[in-house]
Amino acid sequence: MLNRKIMGLYLVSVMTFIVLYGAYTTFIPLHLSDRFQSTALAIGLVMSVGSLSTALTASNLKRITKLMSSERLITLAFLLYAISFLSIPWLPGHWLVALSVALFGIAQGLNYPVVMSLLAGLAPTEHRAIFMSANGMVLRVGQTLGPLVMAAVFAWGGMVWVFYAAAGNCLGMLGLLPFLLGSGSEA
Repeated sequence: MLNRKIMGLYLVSVMTFIVLYGAYTTFIPLHLSDRFQSTALAIGLVMSVGSLSTALTASNLKRITKLMSSERLITLAFLLYAISFLSIPWLPGHWLVALSVALFGIAQGLNYPVVMSLLAGLAPTEHRAIFMSANGMVLRVGQTLGPLVMAAVFAWGGMVWVFYAAAGNCLGMLGLLPFLLGSGSEA
């Protein structure tokens, strides 16, 4: 497990879940309610666009992987995450936020299945369950830290900075990905 690529995939997982549970799941609904006075129904519809775009993207992943490598798909996902979060504070209506949410969903459909596939492929057969269990723990760390980190950002700088911090997280990962996923050599 002390392989740079495996540790990189675990870092990708934790960072993904920090932005998923921090900025996306926690603060987009609050942003829609606060800025646009969106109803619960409208917020639910906007957020469901993300799930739909994730499902559509993931269901077409076999075709997409013929166009580019898994590592490039993860890189593209983090670029899309960053664009999604950077655009949210500037959009003038909640239905336009649905476009950013769709972009996030596309990124999620590219990222999560590819990370799972790479981890499963790198794990020796007799230890695959341990690798996937460790990834489950890493996901829970991100799920727990996300709302805490983004709430601290919100308390410090307000709603806009939550989305900028999430985008910064994604851009930082974008810079690290070539090192983390490039060769997969031992740490």
